[in-house]
Amino acid sequence: MEAGLTQRSATVAFTRAPADLLFVAVRTGWLHTTEVLPVATTCRELAVRVDAYLRHDALELRVRNARPREDVLVRLLERCRALQAVELCNCGPDLSDLALFAMHGLRLRELRLADCPGLSAGGVREAVLRQASFAEAIRILDVDIAPLYVADEPDLPHIVEFGAQSHGSNDEAAAVAAKVVRASAGSLRVLRLRGFELQQIPVILAAVPSDSDLPGRLDALHVIGEPSYTEDDPVMGVGAIGIRLGEFTCDGRFCTNSILSQVARGSTSSLRILKLSGKGLWTSLESVAENCPGLRELDIRDRALLGDTVISPVLAHCHALERLCVLGARGLTSISVRSAAVSCPNLSRLDLAGCELVDDGALHALAEYARCIEELSLSGCKLITNNGLKALAKSPLGPRVRRLEVANCSKLSDEGFLAVARWMRAMRRVDCSWCTLVTPFSLEEVILECPMLASLSMHGISIPSTDAIVLAKRSQGPFCLDLGAGATFHSSGRPRGSGEPSKPAIDPATVRARRHAAARAKSKRRAKSDLRKLEQTLLENGLA
Repeated sequence: MEAGLTQRSATVAFTRAPADLLFVAVRTGWLHTTEVLPVATTCRELAVRVDAYLRHDALELRVRNARPREDVLVRLLERCRALQAVELCNCGPDLSDLALFAMHGLRLRELRLADCPGLSAGGVREAVLRQASFAEAIRILDVDIAPLYVADEPDLPHIVEFGAQSHGSNDEAAAVAAKVVRASAGSLRVLRLRGFELQQIPVILAAVPSDSDLPGRLDALHVIGEPSYTEDDPVMGVGAIGIRLGEFTCDGRFCTNSILSQVARGSTSSLRILKLSGKGLWTSLESVAENCPGLRELDIRDRALLGDTVISPVLAHCHALERLCVLGARGLTSISVRSAAVSCPNLSRLDLAGCELVDDGALHALAEYARCIEELSLSGCKLITNNGLKALAKSPLGPRVRRLEVANCSKLSDEGFLAVARWMRAMRRVDCSWCTLVTPFSLEEVILECPMLASLSMHGISIPSTDAIVLAKRSQGPFCLDLGAGATFHSSGRPRGSGEPSKPAIDPATVRARRHAAARAKSKRRAKSDLRKLEQTLLENGLA
């Protein structure tokens, strides 16, 4: 959600939770829950947190990966006439043009319509062109490009962010997308292309002015899809056209060494953000390292074969790197982590989740050389032990870390988290899920010693509900304790500086005794229930 909303405004969002729970959230707090809002017909269960009488000054309405009832959606659109953003994404075939007709009269700054097969081409085209008719109204447009085929010349002169989606090799779709890009050449900053074939990309990019001195030049290009092409097909002519990009995202098989080389040469000294998917056919980052020394963020996900030799050129040349994400790189070792800590002094976020070969050597290198890291993710690094975590906590970097994720690090225990509680007191978020050797004893110390802690995730750690409530109440501010499986405890915390004496810590022996007592009580209740069922059966059969 946008952070710039005022206190009187509200934001509404429909999303699908992991357990197919559909909920409605409002930015400014919960409203009345006396009237149930029937927003779903296909979910197994419905959890409603607000009623249908939504505040009329809501600014955003987003429906993602859900199937809301159309009459409810239309009622929300007709009531909230101050909406500035509407997003309908993957809403199923039951959603028709009635929702689009309900948008008439809204002056939207953002409109996203994607993967909704129930919407007709005429309805989408009319909604888009109607919003474009308002002077300087719409700024963000993300739609399936097919409904705009019949439009002679889409008049969208003020688009800042444009997303186009195509299906298959349709040259007309590329031509229409090029028209929109050409009409918005003075203001277009972000371009998202989904589902286009490789040979169609240069047709669209040719509409982008090559003059890099324009104030509204294209800055970010996102290419997403799974094209079918051979080695003889033309490559994306980014470098030949002369587009200087600040951000390039390539998700899918589009990305090859040739495309990376062209992007790097065309965006020399201007490329700041590079995000690549593991599905790409690229094998080297040397061209990026040589041509883009000002790179600040490198995000590579699900690249299992990524190793030290591939990423080392970037770490050696891109000294301005601030964020590094190598999620799921099973071939990456602590050598690359050491190189990043030495060569990138401004590194503030490091995500090594799923890097199974990273061990304590990486934490010792960070403790010795890194000074600016605030967010550190080591989830799935099963070679990490208490020695490495203690070295990190005691180093000058320890007090700067605000977010620590060590989920599924099975060798960590209370010894490491007691060090976190003692030296890493600026912590705001901790994730220790599935660290089975960790007990509530050390986690309570983390909550007590870290006054800014706002969230603690401990999925897979066995703890009674009573002890979880006690832990949540130990916090000194707004706090969320997430136990997984839908169990979440919230606490407003004690006021800072209130002088209230802290309660004694939970003794591990007491915790175990409570668990045994709870288990014995549960067994007794089950036995009594079985006995009552047996007696009832005997009475019904006349055997008592």
